[in-house]
Amino acid sequence: MNLLKEYNLRFEYRKEDDVLAVHSEIDQSILAHFLMHWNKPIDIVDDLLPLVNKGIRYGNIENWKVKDGWSGYYIEEEDMFLEGIDADVIGSVFVTSDKTKIDSSELGLVDLEMNSGDFKEIIIQWLCFILRTKNSPV
Repeated sequence: MNLLKEYNLRFEYRKEDDVLAVHSEIDQSILAHFLMHWNKPIDIVDDLLPLVNKGIRYGNIENWKVKDGWSGYYIEEEDMFLEGIDADVIGSVFVTSDKTKIDSSELGLVDLEMNSGDFKEIIIQWLCFILRTKNSPV
C-alpha cells in the first residue's frame, strides 16, 4: 500500500530555491504542514521518531494514570507523562497506540485523525526523501 497516495501527499524538492515542500489535498494539509515543520533529518531522528515510538508503545489504556494531579499516559520507567509533539503553528499532535490526532490552531486547517502506524511510516518516508534529495547525513 502506498501511504503517500492514500493520504494524498506528494513530496517535492525545488533545487533552484533549495526548498522542501509537501503538497496535499485540503483534508490532509495539516499533515503536510506538520511534515514541513519537521524538515531536518537530525531533529526527526533524535526527537520526533522517539516521541512517536513512545506514543505507540505507551499510549494505551493500561498506561492511563492519575499521579500528582496529572492524568494521562504514564511512562513509569521514565517517570513522565506522554506529551504532545511540537508542531509550530499547527497546534498539537498526540500519538497513542492506535491513533494520532493532529489538531489545528492558528492555521484554521481541518483536524486530522489517522492510524499511528501510518503516521510513523509517513514520517520515515519523509526522512528518506530528505536524505535522498539533499544528500545529507543524519
